[in-house]
This record gives sequence, structure tokens and C-alpha cells, in this order.
Amino acid sequence: MKGRVFILKGTFDVPYEDISEYPTPAKAMEAISRYCEASRDTCIFTGDDEFVKDNK
Repeated sequence: MKGRVFILKGTFDVPYEDISEYPTPAKAMEAISRYCEASRDTCIFTGDDEFVKDNK
């Protein structure tokens, strides 16, 4: 497939400690970091609202 790039985006549930209010971006990043650490995945934040999991 020369010359083609495919970007796949997925979703997954991230548990929050306090769900009484909508999380801020900072709280979301903290929760994602904890999730990745607990599941032994590598997560790299590429922006304020994006990250790459396991270099995929």
C-alpha cells in the first residue's frame, strides 16, 4: 500500500476517582496515566487531547 497512511483511533474506558463532576483535562491526563501504568501500557501524550498507546 505504497503512499497510503492509515490512522486508527480507538476508545476505552478510563476510571476516575471522583465522578461527581466532569473531569478537567489535567485530571483526565492523570487518570489516563494511572490507567496506562496499571495496565503496563506505554502512553505518550502528543497534545492536550491526544496520546499514543503502546506506540500504536
